[in-house]
Amino acid sequence: MCPTICLDERFLASMNAYRASPPERNAVVLHSTPQSTSLFTKRVIGVAGDTVSPGAHNEILVNGKPLTLPAACGKPTKQYALSSENPPFKAVKIPVGYLFVIGDNLTNSYDSRFFGLVALDQVKGKPLFLYWSPGTSRIGCLIH
Repeated sequence: MCPTICLDERFLASMNAYRASPPERNAVVLHSTPQSTSLFTKRVIGVAGDTVSPGAHNEILVNGKPLTLPAACGKPTKQYALSSENPPFKAVKIPVGYLFVIGDNLTNSYDSRFFGLVALDQVKGKPLFLYWSPGTSRIGCLIH
């Protein structure tokens, strides 16, 4: 999720943020998967009715428009991508009750492009802000 949440950073999360209403597009969520009991931190880019597809220029399209990620808060700790290209995936129309999630480090992220859609009942919480970071300029940064 770097540059939003980087290696060795710690954040505070609300574990009941999405009980009343589901996350919206661009929200950062904590979720589980059927394959793991671990919680993953990812960004929602597709909600019910959206179409997420690969673009012609190594980009991700949401409803035909290129995905843009928010700017990082402070100076993120340095992270290295393993590849210069996004992994291949097939276009998908998001059904009711599901989300398409990605990591902000698109070329090095285990996300919906690999494990598929996330069911709303797998969403467990919402990261709120960084309370510790090796880069002190990021302490207190809101997570969005």
